[in-house]
Amino acid sequence: MASNGGHRARENNPEDPATLAEGVEMSIVLAEAEPVGGYVGTGISEPILKAGILLAVGGSRASTRFRSLARF
Repeated sequence: MASNGGHRARENNPEDPATLAEGVEMSIVLAEAEPVGGYVGTGISEPILKAGILLAVGGSRASTRFRSLARF
């Protein structure tokens, strides 16, 4: 028999207010996790995307500018 420190394991009784409150808290936390994750993901990916676009457009313009100057 496994020892659990002399305490009986609390059974998950759906009518127990403590169990109900724990379930509600868990539901709230899980419901908020996806929107927060999306917000953080967008906050990281958007600047990287914008920097990539800036480098691509800036590099293209710079190379075109230098090629046109080299012709003269």
